[in-house]
Amino acid sequence: MIKRADNVSYRFNAKEGWLSTEEGSHFLVGKDGKIKGGFGGKFTGKSVSKAFRKSGSKSESKSKSKPETKPESKPAEPSAINRSGHRIETEFLGGINPKEKFGKYADEMSKNLGRKVTEEEAKESWIAMRNFSTTESSSIRRAYTNPENASEEDKRMLKAVDTFIDGSPKWDGSPIYRGMGLSDEIINGYAPGKIIDMKGPASWSSGKGIATRFAKRASSYFKTRHTMFKLAKTNKAASITHVSAYGDGEKEVTSPSHAKYIIKKIEKGVDTVYIELEEVEDD
Repeated sequence: MIKRADNVSYRFNAKEGWLSTEEGSHFLVGKDGKIKGGFGGKFTGKSVSKAFRKSGSKSESKSKSKPETKPESKPAEPSAINRSGHRIETEFLGGINPKEKFGKYADEMSKNLGRKVTEEEAKESWIAMRNFSTTESSSIRRAYTNPENASEEDKRMLKAVDTFIDGSPKWDGSPIYRGMGLSDEIINGYAPGKIIDMKGPASWSSGKGIATRFAKRASSYFKTRHTMFKLAKTNKAASITHVSAYGDGEKEVTSPSHAKYIIKKIEKGVDTVYIELEEVEDD
């Protein structure tokens, strides 16, 4: 269904509450009509119409020009690539039914994993990955760090998340960053040449500013040091913006639990510790 407000067109997914602009940005809208997520949080709490009320915007100026002649729609693929290099869910751009969508994901994952992936496995891994993008990431990561005390459901979700990442096209764009708050004890245990992991599936961002905000938020909450990891290249992590509950707002790239890294450089600044990593190939 197409909605229109303040000369901007929106496509609405009633099942999940997502809206997408005709320019490809996605944001989550609650039952009260207010934006709950997306766009890096700058419109959170505002109604759709108020968020785009400003005149002279790119979308508005486009609408005042001569009408565009849109090409006929083509069969949708599982996802496409947006301007920042991330995948976007074509359910918001052209629409495919769930059975067709998970069938296409199953085919893609089968090719990348080198084994048969059923539609049901593809669907389960998609759901697990989406749940990981929300508050359930802690319980799923706990299944890796503390399996003895993890539920069977969380263990299953951990496996499904890894399956989704391993079966997805790998991030082949700009460097990715992971912002955290780490204690001095952990930081002092780091040194160039040391091999580390991220204690389970890990969220990174292709946006350095986004990762910096996460580092500041975490360090402020836990009273720890701002820590910024940088990974120049990855052969294991995948963009999940087409699955994430926050769309392209966090520019998220997620690495699987089996990914390991070697520390190449540590720079301890006044406020932030910068750590450059290099991915270690699997044995």
